[in-house]
Amino acid sequence: MRPVAPEGFVAIAGTEQPGGAFEVEREGTLCVCKRLPPRAREEPWMRARLVAEGALLERLGGRGAPRHVGSGEDHAGPWIVMERVPWPSLDSRAGEESRGGPTWPAWLARAAIAAFEALSAVHGAGVVHGDLSPANVLVDTGAAHAVLVDFDLAVGAGMPPLPPGPFRGTLRFAAPEAARGEPLDRRSDAFALAASLLFVASGEPPRPETTPAAMLLAAAERSIEPWARRAAATLEPAMGRALVACCAFDPRERSDDLGRASPLA
Repeated sequence: MRPVAPEGFVAIAGTEQPGGAFEVEREGTLCVCKRLPPRAREEPWMRARLVAEGALLERLGGRGAPRHVGSGEDHAGPWIVMERVPWPSLDSRAGEESRGGPTWPAWLARAAIAAFEALSAVHGAGVVHGDLSPANVLVDTGAAHAVLVDFDLAVGAGMPPLPPGPFRGTLRFAAPEAARGEPLDRRSDAFALAASLLFVASGEPPRPETTPAAMLLAAAERSIEPWARRAAATLEPAMGRALVACCAFDPRERSDDLGRASPLA
């Protein structure tokens, strides 16, 4: 079924993405539109969260997230339109042939700094992303800039609470407290972002379990610090130490910032 573009935009067929997003065009400019799937439109909390996500993007003003283009509601439900960021995700970088080459540690160190700067902007708006993974961190070719996408599970200022239920998110990279259903904070995001970066560095996932139940148990009860130290061995030492410090099992022992984790100079 062809996606329904908001008034003033034209939907680009064949660009549908998981989560109800698709590309639209207006006056020659490509953007991304996000809508709820038909069944989700009947859930008041999901409608409220999509509206709040648009308000969050507008508040961020392109700092750490795609720039907000517009929001509204029509016969197909609420929608938000954001800029189309043409950068690849960290997930796509994990399979590159250049990984492990002589310039890789320096590139990934720059990417880590850019990604944590984006995260700092989001945290500065009073919001915890709640579901960071390599798939929703976009980094430009030179690793000078990064943005975070997919705020479906964000918590904090202006975001309606999530209803009780099973775990929502990406277990392979989630912080232990997230897997246990405990409140999230900046340190939870730092854990997931550092684990994502170390996955890209090593090509080895922090949790190799293959079933949701096994991964949920591992995420809730087992430290990934031994894996993090192995994965960090390919990086510049200071950056490796900083990322490992963000992966502490106990959030009280965890850094939420690269600079506080370890000197980078």
